[in-house]
Amino acid sequence: MITPAEFPVNAEMKSNLRIILQKQEPIFSFAEQPALASLIACLGLQFEMGRLGWDRLSVPLGIELKDYRKNPWHSKIVSFEEQIGICFWIPGRIEFFPRHVDFAEILHPLSLDKDGQLTQIIIFPNQVAQKYARRGLELVIVKDWVLSSFLSEGIDEKPVNYFHVNAHEIVSNSARWQAQLLAKNQVAFSGTHDIADHLLGGTVLGFKDKFEFYRRVQATYEFTFSQKAPEKSSLIVSYIMGVLLDDMAQPMWYESSAHLEFAQKTLNWLQTATTNSPRVRSLSLPRSFDFFVNALRAREPLAELQRHFTDMQWQLSLL
Repeated sequence: MITPAEFPVNAEMKSNLRIILQKQEPIFSFAEQPALASLIACLGLQFEMGRLGWDRLSVPLGIELKDYRKNPWHSKIVSFEEQIGICFWIPGRIEFFPRHVDFAEILHPLSLDKDGQLTQIIIFPNQVAQKYARRGLELVIVKDWVLSSFLSEGIDEKPVNYFHVNAHEIVSNSARWQAQLLAKNQVAFSGTHDIADHLLGGTVLGFKDKFEFYRRVQATYEFTFSQKAPEKSSLIVSYIMGVLLDDMAQPMWYESSAHLEFAQKTLNWLQTATTNSPRVRSLSLPRSFDFFVNALRAREPLAELQRHFTDMQWQLSLL
């Protein structure tokens, strides 16, 4: 059986990769930079796989991390036929049973042993990008998201703390990149979340009836955040919009009319926060933010969602 060759990546190579990445455009595609994008995606998958608080891929592969005392996954970066990929396996595990048909688009045939059993997980990101291009989606790397996560210096020493992550995403206004992705039929691919939540079931048809809105969002962002240093209130509202937009790019929320309705309300709120901004003292999220997002994802009635949304607007004015 053909075995991909190992492609060793050491600390010096990662340091050089950060330098190279800093010189790239804010968003670049696999079609433009196949080797660079593939290596980045592989490193992101390798960093997250089996790591509590990060790993979104084990469960759809049929692995429950709670059944293991430590990270069960072993991995190596590989090369095969001029492609860079990632190989995962669990020692002693005989076969994996993926829970979604689209793994056929993501897993390379070398994942199967001579008996046709799925005994390892082999992914070549550029090949995945080519397959999803046929679905109308362009897979890309978002430079800021990569440099602030697994390619951030000292990331291994950082605890998984979503409040810290949120604070960075607010300050950096990462939602502006999400607005651009949706307006251009693009999907970021640099981690387990991207596969599990965006690619499994992903298709441009899920974006199709919202293109006009997504372009309006992008135009609003370009106007709002290119004129002057943004107010804290507009950055907080922008972060809220980013959460909604990320959900809307996930197949499970493609048809959610509530997400679209509250994204439209948030866009209007963002414009108001920019032109008539309260002087908020901190970049903290309103206390009602989690209540609103949880209610939205639980598909609660619109009246209840509106109540949480109104509470969030009111609380922001008091920060």
